[in-house]
Parts: sequence; structure tokens; C-alpha cells
Amino acid sequence: MKSVFWVVKERGPRKPQSAFTLIELLVVIAIIAILAAMLLPALSKAKEKAKAISCLSNSKQVILATRMYLDDSRGIFMPLHESRAGHDSSWYPYDPSSFVVVNPNALFWQDRLRLDKYAPASKVFDCPSMQWLAAAGAGGSQSTNNTLGIGINYPEIGSLITAGVGASIRESTVAKPADCLAFADAGSATLATARLNADLWVEDKQYDVVLGQIGTGCSYFRSPSDSLLFPTGDARALPRHNKRVNASFVDGHAAAVKNSSLGWDLPRTDSGALWARTH
Repeated sequence: MKSVFWVVKERGPRKPQSAFTLIELLVVIAIIAILAAMLLPALSKAKEKAKAISCLSNSKQVILATRMYLDDSRGIFMPLHESRAGHDSSWYPYDPSSFVVVNPNALFWQDRLRLDKYAPASKVFDCPSMQWLAAAGAGGSQSTNNTLGIGINYPEIGSLITAGVGASIRESTVAKPADCLAFADAGSATLATARLNADLWVEDKQYDVVLGQIGTGCSYFRSPSDSLLFPTGDARALPRHNKRVNASFVDGHAAAVKNSSLGWDLPRTDSGALWARTH
């Protein structure tokens, strides 16, 4: 009978496992930090560009909804807002939980388009770059549901109707629809920049002690034809997106343009005054 022998090999001493030294670990962390510092600005710019594109898409949807409204209203633009005075409770029943502009005394243009089913999605009236709800929106256009930020051209396109007094604007009064601004990025401009070149207007994001709110979006922007209040800067078209303003025009097209190209410093008789209905 054969014998079985087990051969046991002796193991040599274990080699120590390699590990990061403290210096090597710190070098790796430093490299990661440098790469992050290089990438974050690029990622931030990409994110803001995406918001600008989304805002332009919203502006396009708003002007297309307006075009449909015009077709059904015999060429009459919806007013910036119409007061509820003179109407009974069945006229666009007010609901603060769902209205885009939370104002019990007036129906604003966004809610008219929304309730008439031309633009039923309420967020289409918001600029995605806005960070706060428009609780301090100028001219009664405050909102606790939306950030707003896309405004109608007042008083050139959006008029005021109070207790039945006032007239909406007819499309037939627009001399050149492709060269007439209807909607744009809107909000308050800081008083320090309100008198500068339009490309230098800076959005007011400071805390308002009186209102107890941060500067926010607005439902409209003032044109130079509102000569009394245009200089205050409380409601302006703003170059919010990489020094460009998203603008949509009466003919239905929308584009990101330099704010100065809209001719804010030109008289309405000048063909370059795109804020005006007539040139």
C-alpha cells in the first residue's frame, strides 16, 4: 500500500501592502480640488444657458398663445390687466391658489390666456432663471405661485382697463409686426443702472425693507411711451441671459437679442425703436 505524503511549503515573510502616504493623499485631494474649480464655472454656465433656452421657449409659447388669442378676439390684444370692478363673481372667478398673478382686484394677461386655454400651463409665464416668487412684483403683479419674469410691453401692447374705462390695443395699429416688441424678460432694474445703456441694466435683487421682499420678476415692462415712470426702472426689459434679453415680437417670432438693439433711447418715429407700435 502506497504511502501518501503531504508536502507543506513554508511561506516566506509577507510583503507589506502598498498604501498612500499622507503626502500622496494630499496631492490627490489638491488635484481633485483644482479640477473641480475648473469644471464648476463651465457647469454653471451650461446650466444658465439651458435656463436661457428654456426661457426663450416659454417666450415663444406665450407669443404663439397671444397669436391664437388675437385670431379669436378680432385682432384685439388682451390688456395688461382689467379691473374686476363692473364684473360679477362669475367673470373669471378668482382663486389665489391657482392664479398666476395673485391680485383679487384685477385679471392679468397671464390668467386670461391660461383660463381661456391658450396657454393652460401656468409655468410658461416664468423665466427659469428667476430664483424667488414674485411676491414684490411691480404694479400689482405680485405672485405667491410663480416667479414671473416674462412681461408684456406696456403701454404699447398691454393696456389698462379700469371699471370698463380704457381700450385694448388692436393689432391693426401695429405698423410692422416683425419689428414690434410684444414680450421680453421683465423685472426691476437698479436705480443706479436705469439711466445707463440698456445693455448695462442690472436686475434689482436687493432686499426691499418697505415691502419685505427681494426684487423679483414682473408681468410687464415699461416702454419710453410711459414717460412718467419709465425713468424709475421699476419695470424694465432686462438683459438677464448672458447680457441678452429674450424677446418675442407681434408677428410670432422670438429671439435672444442685445437689449440696446430694441432702441430704448430712440424716439418712436425712429425705425429702430422696436418698443413702439408705430414708427
